[in-house]
Amino acid sequence: MSRDWQNWDAPKVAERIQTIWKEEPTELQHREQLTELISRHVPSLKGTFLDVGCGTGLVYEQLRAASNNAVDYTGVDVSLQMLKTARQNFPEALFLYGDGFELVFRDAEMDCVLCFEVAGHIPRVRLLLSELLRVTRKICIFTVWPSETDEITEDYEEIEGAKFLHRKYPDSYIRQCILSAAPSGIKQIETESLRSGGRAYIVERAPVSA
Repeated sequence: MSRDWQNWDAPKVAERIQTIWKEEPTELQHREQLTELISRHVPSLKGTFLDVGCGTGLVYEQLRAASNNAVDYTGVDVSLQMLKTARQNFPEALFLYGDGFELVFRDAEMDCVLCFEVAGHIPRVRLLLSELLRVTRKICIFTVWPSETDEITEDYEEIEGAKFLHRKYPDSYIRQCILSAAPSGIKQIETESLRSGGRAYIVERAPVSA
């Protein structure tokens, strides 16, 4: 698969994104809202967490604080630069190089799978959601940018001269992707609008047979 849309390690990009994430008040508010959402659906933040597209570990930072340093967390990202920052800032956590299209984890290995601000940057969201749900045992929470029409809309944004895919999806399409990924394994699908303008999907898996 061509990865011309994947430029996270282009010169200065990771540093610029980290600056935005750390210094923009709306970014902190966004992470706080996501953490509150996770805490509502995963009481006491118990179980194993997988964060696909973990970036520099800032969601982990929120979960660590909310769980009194007790969260069982693994982060995965394709950006070596962002992983380097995450490992430096949070050496106690596990951060792995990995691809959301081919996760190395077993089926239903993780209690809670998270994937924030990733789906809008890739061209094959159906494959991503299939992998997320494959490794989910209990609940999967991910975000998309919602389309204002019934069609997928596509644009590009530029950071430090590098172009990044920016896709928006209609709700009907995302639900179709979820159900086709696990046609008999979904107990419930909820959505929640985010202050950032995004939409969160909370997908509860049916109990996994022993």
